[in-house]
Amino acid sequence: MGDRGPHAKTNIRVLAPVKKRRPNPKPGMSPKARTIWLKIVRAYPPDHFKPQHTGMLRAYCEAEALHDRAEGPI
Repeated sequence: MGDRGPHAKTNIRVLAPVKKRRPNPKPGMSPKARTIWLKIVRAYPPDHFKPQHTGMLRAYCEAEALHDRAEGPI
């Protein structure tokens, strides 16, 4: 008996794993806000923050830096 019906042509490829990276501080951030950004981002796993979170994170870091500046040295 021979083969029956059409044969599926399978092309299976192995994809390289994607390295998960933490988001970098956004251009134009103040140096103090950049420091706060890095401290927060390093406290979580690399894939915790999604692209839609970066705007809010930037606003938070800038607000905290401004608050620290307004309080001044204690």
